[in-house]
Amino acid sequence: MRTGRLEGSAGINPYAGARGPARNPHPTVKPTDLIEYLARLILPPARSTPRRLLVPFAGSGSEMIGALRAGWDEVVGVELVYADLARERLTHADKAHQTALF
Repeated sequence: MRTGRLEGSAGINPYAGARGPARNPHPTVKPTDLIEYLARLILPPARSTPRRLLVPFAGSGSEMIGALRAGWDEVVGVELVYADLARERLTHADKAHQTALF
């Protein structure tokens, strides 16, 4: 089966975020509905507050958006390369959590 990838490549898809009206240049954009589901699986009980999630490779913010939708109080991302893009996406995704993010 041909995949269009070069042998030995990391499998980065240059078209991953290029569809739809909003363009996202990140090569591996994840579906936020899936991330929300996964984030609910590890969500601590409400009695442990604030419920803070570290996302070491935050990329364009899909994991952070999904986690906030799942009920996490705060999310922390440490990847600076896509920080501006993630901040913009998070601002539009959930204005109520904006101050807890940055």
